[in-house]
Amino acid sequence: MNKHPDKLNAARQASKLVRASVGALAVCTLLGAVAPVFASGPDNPPQRKEERSDRNRNEDRERVQRDMEMRAEERRRMLQDSTNNAEASRRVRMTADERRDLRRQINEAGAEVYALPPRR
Repeated sequence: MNKHPDKLNAARQASKLVRASVGALAVCTLLGAVAPVFASGPDNPPQRKEERSDRNRNEDRERVQRDMEMRAEERRRMLQDSTNNAEASRRVRMTADERRDLRRQINEAGAEVYALPPRR
């Protein structure tokens, strides 16, 4: 016979509580791992943080690349417009008065540059 029957009963109850606690912990762990799958739905699979950050980095790179391409295209257009404008302005004929004024301005500028003797 057992001297302490209450201790034996207490041990059985403790064993049951431990098993129930371990089982509850296992269920909670399993639900914690599975819950994001159900929460995201079939159309939105769960993603890891690294996958989201990689996708965000890729989107940022693509956006920067598109911006750079747009700026380059704008520069090409501006250069083409300026060359077209330069060609158009070269085709315009100067009148005799405009040519005379241009010669006079060139001579005046040359006189100012060469007025002082060079230093030695």
